[in-house]
Amino acid sequence: MNKPVVVSEEALVAPVLVPDVTSDSVAKAAAGPAYIVLGGISLSHFLNDTMQSLIPSVYPILKERRLRRSSCSRRN
Repeated sequence: MNKPVVVSEEALVAPVLVPDVTSDSVAKAAAGPAYIVLGGISLSHFLNDTMQSLIPSVYPILKERRLRRSSCSRRN
């Protein structure tokens, strides 16, 4: 199964050519998903802040309506 591999001396001495990994296309390809994730995090943070400010501002209105309903139901 395991066969010996014969490597010529030229192959051992020849330089290894590696493609340029710092090219702009690689950077642009990596930036795409990063912006999508950043946008998702920003949107969820916006919704969280909106709910945290909306609930305390609406609470007095809801409390007042509840008091009116309970006082009306006691009269009947």
